[in-house]
Amino acid sequence: MEPVTPSPGHSKPSLLAVRDLTLAGVLGALALILPQAFHMVPGAGPLLLPMFWPMLALGLSCRSPWVGGLTGVVVPLVSSGLTGMPPLHIAPLMSAELACLAVVSNVCRRAGASLWLASLLAVLCLPVLRSLEFVLLSGLMGLRGTLVEYALAGFLLGSWPGLALLVTVVPAAVAAVERRSILAVHGRGEASTHESEDPGPGS
Repeated sequence: MEPVTPSPGHSKPSLLAVRDLTLAGVLGALALILPQAFHMVPGAGPLLLPMFWPMLALGLSCRSPWVGGLTGVVVPLVSSGLTGMPPLHIAPLMSAELACLAVVSNVCRRAGASLWLASLLAVLCLPVLRSLEFVLLSGLMGLRGTLVEYALAGFLLGSWPGLALLVTVVPAAVAAVERRSILAVHGRGEASTHESEDPGPGS
């Protein structure tokens, strides 16, 4: 019997799965390392949101939303356990926010949104999620609504440079990588692969 050789069409999903897991490992590690560098400057972490950058890039780049979502959940918890940052009571909130950022950006991208629009929509979800978190906490702790409003305003005003980077620099970096990647899930890399697999009507 002749050995069965898998066609390129069958090998591509497995390559993309390996690619997703590799991206999750690399960008997850980067999300652990970057905040440590920024925390050397007082106030730089909450201002620039360095842990959010790799998670948005992962959501924009990977094939499955679950890869980015699970990585976003795990990273703050691991960072809190290893370094104490974020504090243990804040880590679950950041897990929800990072997972939301990765999943929403991925879903928007898979639905056909551009890198820039997907990034913007994902970032716009962060204040909404932050407000829900504080509303929940205020209900559990008996805090007043004015404190909820103050906390939400503090997130938007205190972190606006980081939010601006999320909708400009991060999608630009992902676009630059995808232009040079033969395994890009979205954009030119995927299109060129489909074109090479499609023999066309004349063949």
